[in-house]
Amino acid sequence: MLRGGGDTASSPILSESAVKLSLAAMRHYYAIAERCPGGGWFLTFPGGPGDSYADNAEQIVAQAQDWLADAAEDGHLPPAVEEGASLPTNLAEFDQPAMVVVIPFELAISKAAA
Repeated sequence: MLRGGGDTASSPILSESAVKLSLAAMRHYYAIAERCPGGGWFLTFPGGPGDSYADNAEQIVAQAQDWLADAAEDGHLPPAVEEGASLPTNLAEFDQPAMVVVIPFELAISKAAA
């Protein structure tokens, strides 16, 4: 058991599995961003259903995180890097310019799991 910090009388005791769960909540996902002819970026997620769109390069990460939140809610997240997702290396089938973006995404932990 690990102590949550502070004085021992008021500090909750955390199990090692609770600590591991909180540390494991951050995941990273690959997204492929393709520049659209009229501007913006088309986003796809290897191994995931659906796609998304960002108006500009600055919005790619935020838009991808929104898509991942919806996918998590629906129970359809693509494989995470931490789960062995392979880095997409052949972008020949995508409109150019295209790039692979690593998207950090923190999974929401329910109160029951914490």
